[in-house]
Order: sequence, then C-alpha cells, then structure tokens
Amino acid sequence: MRTTAACQFETKRGKTNCCNRHLDVMPVHVLSEGAGPGAQVPKHLSCVSIALISTSTNFSDKTVKGKVLRKCPLVSSASGDFILKIIIQEEVSPPDASPQNPSINVILFGAIAKDFDGAVNQGDVVVAAGFTVGKSPTVQKDKLHPFNLLLRGDSACIYVSPPPPPPPPPVSRSSPAAKRSSSLSAEVSRKTKVPKYTYVGLGDLTAGSVVNVYGVVVFFKQPFKTRGTDFCSSLKITDQSNEKISCSIFCEKLEDHPKIYQIGDIVRLHRVKVQLFNSSMTLVKTFGFSVMAFDGAVGGSMEPRTSSRSFSFDQEDRKRVEELRSWASDQSLLPPSPTMPLCDVQPKAYFDLTCQLLAKAPIDSTCTLLRVWDGTRSAHTLLKVIVEPDATEGPSSFPPERERLIANILAYDNHVEYARQLKPGEFLRIYNLRAIPGSSKVPGLTSSQKELDHLAFHLHGGNAFGRGIRVLPEDCPDVQEMKRVMEACPEDDEDDFSALNDSELMEIWSTPP
Repeated sequence: MRTTAACQFETKRGKTNCCNRHLDVMPVHVLSEGAGPGAQVPKHLSCVSIALISTSTNFSDKTVKGKVLRKCPLVSSASGDFILKIIIQEEVSPPDASPQNPSINVILFGAIAKDFDGAVNQGDVVVAAGFTVGKSPTVQKDKLHPFNLLLRGDSACIYVSPPPPPPPPPVSRSSPAAKRSSSLSAEVSRKTKVPKYTYVGLGDLTAGSVVNVYGVVVFFKQPFKTRGTDFCSSLKITDQSNEKISCSIFCEKLEDHPKIYQIGDIVRLHRVKVQLFNSSMTLVKTFGFSVMAFDGAVGGSMEPRTSSRSFSFDQEDRKRVEELRSWASDQSLLPPSPTMPLCDVQPKAYFDLTCQLLAKAPIDSTCTLLRVWDGTRSAHTLLKVIVEPDATEGPSSFPPERERLIANILAYDNHVEYARQLKPGEFLRIYNLRAIPGSSKVPGLTSSQKELDHLAFHLHGGNAFGRGIRVLPEDCPDVQEMKRVMEACPEDDEDDFSALNDSELMEIWSTPP
C-alpha cells in the first residue's frame, strides 16, 4: 500500500523503497519545471545545512539541499557497479548554521548513479535523502567539506528540480517588424550573454564565503613544487581598503597559476574561498577557480594574462583595472622596482633581471649554468664558467663583442628542474638574483687565471623573497624595451680585435682546460 501520494512514480526497472519508509519510488525523482525541489519531499524529512554534516549525527530523517556545481563522468568499478561524483553548494544557509563549508562532495553508487547521470545536469537543484556520511579523502586538495555524502542502496533517493526557463522577452509596442526584431535580439542575447559577476572589496570579506575579487599585487612567489602532485603559488594583494590579503593557490598545471611578472601587477580572482588563518583573512582556490593578471602601470596594456580559453572582460572590468592602477600609482605601498639592468648591478645586491637566454649547460645535479644578456655591459669583471661544448644547449661560444655582454648565472637546487625546460632564445625574468663579489666556491670549472675581483650571479635554492624564474612573452613591454637596447648594440665582428689587449687575446685563443 502506498502511504504517500507525493512519492508515487515508476522507473523502467520497477519500484523500489526510499528513505526507509517502504514507499514505491525510484531513486531519482525529477520534478516538473517550476516546482521547488522540496515540493514532493516527504514531510517527515527535515533539511539540514551542509555546514552541520558530520559522522557523529544520525541523518536517517534528514535531507541536504544544494545546487549541482560539478558533475563528473559516470564510471564503473572493478566489480561492475556504477559510481558518480557530484559537488553541490548550499545556496542559502540557515541563519543558525556556520558558513564554513557551503560545498560538499556527493558520491552515488549503483543504480542511483546511473539514473542520476541520465536525469540531472549541472546547475540543477537537488535534495538528497537516505545518505550516509564518510570522511573525504580529497579535502586537502579540493578544500571542500571534510566529509562526503554517500548514497547507495534502496534507502537512497534524490529529488531534482531543473533550473527555471529564462523569462520571455518583453512585448514591444512598435511595429510587427520591430517586434520580430526585438524578439530575435532578445533570443540572441540570451544565448550569448556572459554571466554577470559580483566583486567583493578586500575590506568586506567574510570567512566561509566564496567570492570574486580584484587586487594589486604587493608580494608574490612563483609556483613551486609541493610534496604532492600540485604546484603552489602565493601572493598578497590589496585594494582601496588598504587591507592586505594573502592568497594560496594549488594547481597541478603551471599554466593555471597567476602569471605575475612584478609587484604592482593587478589580478582578478574568481571563485576563491575566504578562510580565517591565524586571525587573518586568506583566500584559497576552490572549484571553478580562474585567474587573470594585468600590467599594473597606468596606461599599460589591457591584454589579460590567462590560460582560460573563454573568459569575460567587459567595460566594467576595464574600469576596475584602471581605477586600481590609478590608485596604486598614488600610494607608497609599492616598493621601488628591484628590476635593474646588468650595467647598474653592484656587488652584494639582490635584484631582478630581465634578460634573454643565449645558452645553458648542466654543472652538476644541483646547479645549472644560464648564459644571458640584456644588451648592457657590467662595469665589473664577471665570473667565467667553462663547461664542455658538448654539454651546452645553444652556442658554446660567441664573438668577442657579444661575449663581453654575457653574464653567467648559476641556478641552484629547486631551480635546476625549471631551468631544464628553458629554451635558448627565450626571454626571462629572474627574481631575487644575488651579485656575489670576490672569489667563491662554485661547481664546475672556472678560468685558470684566478680573479679576486670578479662578480658572480647566484640564484639560490628555495623560493624565499619570491626567488625564481619566469618566461616572459615577447610582447611584454619590458621585453620590448630590452630589445630596443639590444638592437643598439654594435654588430658582432669576429675579426675586429683592435680594442683587445694582449691578455684578452690570449684568453680568446687559448684552449680552455
């Protein structure tokens, strides 16, 4: 006997029990358009906030409601059972619930997984019942709820409500032809309209919320390898509120990280979660995360740096970038640029160098030699490092005019792996490079004549103070300026030795050890 008329419907494979009440229902019930997802949920079931989910509570008479943010592909286990994973987000939390975890993983097993896959789409609102709770093994990676909802067996069921259809276009009072044109324009607009984003000021962040923000970069670290499979990049941003907010971003692919070139750049972060850490607000990546970076100079390029194939950037976004540029230029919060050409580098300095890679060679497992230039000549005698020509990627020697402009950089430890991927001819920015005066112990072979006044450039291991290497695109303004300096350099002439003294001639013609 059917005790609740609201649960009377059938499936292709017959009738099953739901919610431990022996009702003749199928596990996935799609409601009619316009009906709320709670309209046919049995009255004895009460909704509980996602934030209150834990393993210490009995949820046999509870439901969880949320919007489907992500729907993963249906897969089969080794035993042949179907498994499906979705992520749902609570749209409106109860007033007495903590907003710390608005999103949660839901794992479906067996028949309910197969039915769900064919009936539910991303964006639908669902109510889950008859679930159990288990610890999430992916909480450190996805930063979602520490527990998962598990739906399996006859007691599990889901009620789903598709999103309402878009409203009809307004009726025009003009001629019939204008009416048809207006209706067509409205239809095209609905198909091509980009979703509107709301941005929160950094001074208005609340813990637990998922937000979109703009900010000016006041500190950053290039992506570095973690102990797991991800790379991590960190930055600190600010805006007109003068709040300084830290951001930690974990992504498996380097191209998904913010493309920050220097302090003062502007970033746009979509779908980051606000967390309270050591009494300070921090931002972390969450599902759907995306990032854009822009040149922070007033009047600079508006071309966004992003790996996304599709993104929105309208006039309001342009206005936000320009406002932040103008505001940042009037502030003293941005330190002087540490970037300087080789001709201005003094001993003991830490600096950023924009340069072109000419050649590279491994020294040993902990060090790689990078031969670079920027079109200027150092006022100091630079360290010479000799390696076997067969070990060099790129030219093993250069004409004298060019050789006098080349700096040898020794990249150590964790930078070796990244340096292996660099290609001669690429334009680089090397961060927190150190100019070391006098003789120092370096791996590999140096020139046979000991030079006590030479200047060595070391990129030490680690990522403190933003230390690292970034490949710059050729259309970067700093690269364009450097290329103009390079073009003004005298042409290389291997036969022009008139300006060389005897010791320099001997050094060029002698065979290295």
